Amino acid sequence: MQEDLREDAVVQYWLGKKEKLIEEIREHGRDVIVSTYLSTYLDHSHALTSLKDAYELEPAFPELTEEESSHILGLEPPLWTEWVPGKARMDFQTYPRLTAFAETMWSSKEGKNYDEFELRLKGFLQRLDVLGVAYAGAREVKPSFFARLFKMFTIAIPQTKTARRK
Repeated sequence: MQEDLREDAVVQYWLGKKEKLIEEIREHGRDVIVSTYLSTYLDHSHALTSLKDAYELEPAFPELTEEESSHILGLEPPLWTEWVPGKARMDFQTYPRLTAFAETMWSSKEGKNYDEFELRLKGFLQRLDVLGVAYAGAREVKPSFFARLFKMFTIAIPQTKTARRK
């Protein structure tokens, strides 16, 4: 984190020393937008960040008190579109994970239930069908054991192949 930031500057945490960020929150009341590189980037494969991972993400660090956690203003799941060849692939990388991230920010930790989310998601996916959104199918959003086992290796693979929903 830059040393010469204004006291009221909001920072984005995506990579770096979490301890320094926590110190800034505690000592200066620094507000933060979380977009952690290994857990929120939509241009990563679904093997790295599955639908369930997106839903179960807790943007507030466990080291923070409830009051300190109020400085986590939100979550940003980035998608670097220079790696995306078209709208179908953008849809595939984005949905339905963006829906899971949104509910993660709307819901308290105690109020979240992944099984209930999956039931509600069915209705939302029907809306996406009507709109022609080429979201990722069940095979992608629930990667196999082997895909999950080797998930870290997917970071170096551009997620640019043509999207196909099954």
